[in-house]
Amino acid sequence: MKGNLLKTHTLFVLILSIFFLTIKSYAVVVFQEDDFNEGTYTADTTLLFYHPPVDSSYNVTTTSFNNDSFGKFALQQFDATPMSDDALPFTQPIFINSFTYDPQTKGPIDAITASIKVLKVIENPPVNALIKPRFFIKQDDKIYTKILGLTTPNIESTTFTRQNIKMESMVGLTGVSFDEFSKPDFAGSEMQFGFGISVDPKIDNPKLQTSLLVGLDEAFIRFENAPIPEPASISLLALGCLAFLKRTR
Repeated sequence: MKGNLLKTHTLFVLILSIFFLTIKSYAVVVFQEDDFNEGTYTADTTLLFYHPPVDSSYNVTTTSFNNDSFGKFALQQFDATPMSDDALPFTQPIFINSFTYDPQTKGPIDAITASIKVLKVIENPPVNALIKPRFFIKQDDKIYTKILGLTTPNIESTTFTRQNIKMESMVGLTGVSFDEFSKPDFAGSEMQFGFGISVDPKIDNPKLQTSLLVGLDEAFIRFENAPIPEPASISLLALGCLAFLKRTR
């Protein structure tokens, strides 16, 4: 009888410990920024994806702008003066100050959903520039990026009724999804998240300065993680294992 009670108690402890370890197997983390107020973001340095020709000039200025129709959003002004026909894509990441995540203490990220509203404000002179919304992750002082809004099956892109306004988003974004030169570690060190626009001026007349103003609004990030088990749950599992070993001896 005593053996049966010990067996039942051991089984109960094991089941209970496994239960506590699994009920929190995934947690949803959501961030949304409706207004890009001054101080809520940090504009990083201007990034060029290729080496520019000599004497070419590429610059981005980011400010917070208030509009009666859309409220506050981040306004980016792109100024380019290529000295050849090969105008280069360039960007300036906007990193959100209040949203960081450390996979080593909070659990690795499974996949990310990211979206941003893009407002094309002005282009002077009109040069048919290619505009590509981008999602950024900064990790270990390195910047990783992925284009949003591509026409692939796992992309959702919705055009708004107002002209030149689009919401670009990507679902199921994993560490290996990142492009260009390198990839972030979704189970590594602390991450900071951001958005931006990659502009390829496509200038037909070199040596002519071109200015393009683009707004970014309603940043949204969502991902699932697998939290690291709590010490109490681990202790409970260890207790069950010890009881099981004691019973079998």
